[in-house]
Formats: sequence, C-alpha cells, structure tokens
Amino acid sequence: MAIDGPSRVTIRAADAYGSVSMSGLRTQPMPGLLYLEIDGMQLDRIDLSTMPGLYELSLGANALTSLDVSPCLWLRTLSCNMNQLTELDLTENTGLKYLYCEYNRIRRLAFAPEAKLFELGCTGNSFGFSQIPDRMQAAVVNGSIGDGTPFSLWYQPPFDPGTGDLLDLSGELFSADGHPVVISLARDGTEMPPLGGLYAITETGWYSVEMTCTDMPLFTFWGEFSVSGPSAAGRLPLDGVEIGISGLRVNVGGLPEGSRAALFSAAGAHVDVAAGSTPSLAARQPGVYILRLTDGAGRTQAVKLRLE
Repeated sequence: MAIDGPSRVTIRAADAYGSVSMSGLRTQPMPGLLYLEIDGMQLDRIDLSTMPGLYELSLGANALTSLDVSPCLWLRTLSCNMNQLTELDLTENTGLKYLYCEYNRIRRLAFAPEAKLFELGCTGNSFGFSQIPDRMQAAVVNGSIGDGTPFSLWYQPPFDPGTGDLLDLSGELFSADGHPVVISLARDGTEMPPLGGLYAITETGWYSVEMTCTDMPLFTFWGEFSVSGPSAAGRLPLDGVEIGISGLRVNVGGLPEGSRAALFSAAGAHVDVAAGSTPSLAARQPGVYILRLTDGAGRTQAVKLRLE
C-alpha cells in the first residue's frame, strides 16, 4: 500500500484485532505528514524514513517485530501497544512526551539522556526496573490507571518457559540508575532460591514472579505463568546426552558438533565454559550450579546440578 499527500492518515481494521491484513507499508516522501494511525491491521513492517515530520504515531494491535522511529525527530506521542516488539530504541527522539508500548515482549527500552516523559504505559513486557530511569518514575505513575496508591505492572517472560529452560533475571537485579531490586520467583507458592537471578525451570507448575525496588515504591512488577512440560521451540533435546558428575567436575557427552557448555555459580557468575560434543567443565568449590548447553543452531537447555 502506498500513501502520500495529507497531514493526517488513519487506517483501522473493523475490530482492531487483525480481521484486515496489511503486509507492509511504503510511502512517497511525506514531510508534511504529522499524524499517522494504523491500528489492528497486522502490519509487520513500516518504513518511517519518508515521514520525518511525524508528531503522533499510533501502530497498535499489529504484528511488528521491530520499529525504527529514529527518523522522526519531532515525535511527541508514540503508541505501539500489542505488537511483537522485543526492543525499542528512542535515543533519537528527544522530544517524546507520551509513550504507550504495552503488551509486547520488550526487553530493552532505551531513552535519550535528556528525554523526560509525561506518560509511560509499559505494562505487559519482559523487563522490570532495569529499563526505568529515576526520571521516568512519575511518567509510569501518570501512564497507569491507578489512583496514586501503589500498583503492579505486568511482567511476562521473554519466551514461554518449559521444563529444562533457564529463566535469566540477572539483568533485573538493579534499576536503570543502579538501585538494588529484590526478585522473588515462586512455584506453586513455594519460593525458589535466587541463584543470582538465574532460575532453572525443572518442574511443571504455576510460577509467579515479583520485583520490588525501595527507591521506586509506587509500583512493582508482577507476573505469573504456567509450565506444563518441556519447551518445544528452541530447546535442545537431551535425548542421547549424558551428564556425568565426578566431584567438582562435570562431563557431558553426546552433544551435536559445534555445541557449547557453560557453568554458572549460584551467584550467577560464569565459572567455566567448554566447546565441542564432549565438553568437560569444573567448579572450584561445592555448591549449586546451572549447566547451560547450546548447540550450533542456538537451541539451549539448562540443568541445575549440585557439585560436592
């Protein structure tokens, strides 16, 4: 679909849930376009380089996996709720005041150093306080529906965890400005050991996660997810893989060629790494460790071990 000419363009599906599909959008140069709204069209890509004058942009309920708004230096309002974004770089958008990026799976949210939002709606993503600078705290509160009392923002993992997965929350142990964050992960109501923010999902059940930061007391991050069996997508099958433990040494056999094994301590530190189909790794002292296996195709598995 090609668009050129007006200062405002609105395109919406009948029900905003994708009953109409748009595979992409290209435009002629439109320096005079100020307002663009394309909602519920299952749009999977958009080139904004021809629309540098955009002031307001709404792309809700689409199928975007990436979004480059760097050409839009005048952008003041951005709404991209309910897409499939995993990161959002706003470092060029110094004048942005209103951001709504709810219900994606964003892990990285980068702002310009001088940016200061009035409203930030960011619930339903895969980050906690790690992506919220102190100066954005009021914007998060303003962007919520709350009445000024403490509230929770929904957290969802960056993937659908299954048994054998490693849920890495080590990047959430501090806020964007370095304040310590307390993370609690529980299975069926029983809290799991923190392990430096690394959690091995070894059993089925109902999991809940909560993140709190005393320096940002007005909101928390909270979420829950169910694990019913092994993760099917992107997981390295352990059929034929042998893991042997001898004291503080771990010997792995039967991996595909080009594989890599890494051993993490309970504090989340890298202890040892080895490559090949029969890697051997060693720890320096007894304790609980996470063994992470990755093959040449990027498929992974994680196993929790006790070495004595």
